[in-house]
Amino acid sequence: MFTSAGAFSFLRYASLLLILLTISLLTWHRYGMNKIYALDPSRGFVYTAQDDREQGGASVASVDRRGNTIVLHCQLSKQYQWPFCQTAVDLAKVPKGVDLTGYDTMEFDASYTGPGPHSIRVYLRNFESEISTVTAEDSLKVNEVEFTVPEQGAMTVPIKLFRVASWWSGDHKIPLMHTDMRIDNVSKVEISTGAYVEPGTHTIEIHSVRFKGKWISQIQLIMVLIGAWVMFGSS
Repeated sequence: MFTSAGAFSFLRYASLLLILLTISLLTWHRYGMNKIYALDPSRGFVYTAQDDREQGGASVASVDRRGNTIVLHCQLSKQYQWPFCQTAVDLAKVPKGVDLTGYDTMEFDASYTGPGPHSIRVYLRNFESEISTVTAEDSLKVNEVEFTVPEQGAMTVPIKLFRVASWWSGDHKIPLMHTDMRIDNVSKVEISTGAYVEPGTHTIEIHSVRFKGKWISQIQLIMVLIGAWVMFGSS
């Protein structure tokens, strides 16, 4: 049986241990505890070329691989109203997909040469049984973000900046309640030239695409720690 002095000593050491545990877990969460989903060709991800010829355009895209770098070659023509070249990588075969909701950022490293603004659009194509079908690839929800490729090439894009493309919602007459951004079942990722691209020869070298998040969210960790302190305080 504990004496009052022994009980006090135990509580003091237990509280110190809990303080150290709290500080350690919060520090680990800030600087570590990372999970990464990399679209690395060495892991079996295959990048394919797509362009606007199916829409009546005359742009020509091709893709080749140089080590772990994917190179998108594009001879872009203004024959189509919204010309584009892009490369696509399948994450899973529809109706299956990959849940990217646990990732906070997309780390993108690329270089861009060609006329006009060097902007890139990234599409996360989500399969949703309410609006998507297995036979129609264009029914996959288009969550998009567009950004200018910086000179140093590397850029971190918060996932929260992705938005459902208004042109896709309009073309498919999507009901309002299904126009929210969802990435819980992403079947395909597409990397495309920007919206206001100029005709000519464009080359985009994609060095890496990585989705980065935490194994446990900050809110979840704080709730666990609060629970531990409440249990300690009531003991």
